[in-house]
Amino acid sequence: MLCYRSSFVRDFAARDSRSSSEANLEIPQIHFYKYQALGNDYLIIEPDQLLQPLRPDQAILLCDRHYGVGADGVLIGPSFSEQADFSLRIYNPDGSEAEKSGNGLRIFARYLWDHNYLIRNTTAEKKTCSTPFR
Repeated sequence: MLCYRSSFVRDFAARDSRSSSEANLEIPQIHFYKYQALGNDYLIIEPDQLLQPLRPDQAILLCDRHYGVGADGVLIGPSFSEQADFSLRIYNPDGSEAEKSGNGLRIFARYLWDHNYLIRNTTAEKKTCSTPFR
């Protein structure tokens, strides 16, 4: 079962009791969706919500279940691609970029459907650091 909610994130680091250098990690207020599928939950952030690309330290903070929203990863998309109708980037909770994720792709497809991005014969592409995944 997939479900979602929409919320806002505002500077979790301000509530963080970690070192002062880590407390300077600021995440501007952004709109996101949180979906879950088969026990995994992902945050979906549309690229236009970000002023700059998501940094690994920000992904770690967002996924932290104590100081952040809490998630198994972050999906950044949909982006538009020359090779496909949509693309996305997947970040793991440790801040690294994932090559692919079955539940992440399932959640992203549902998000596209829920937000009327999909029509017949739509193609999607998962961009990784090395190769596209279709």
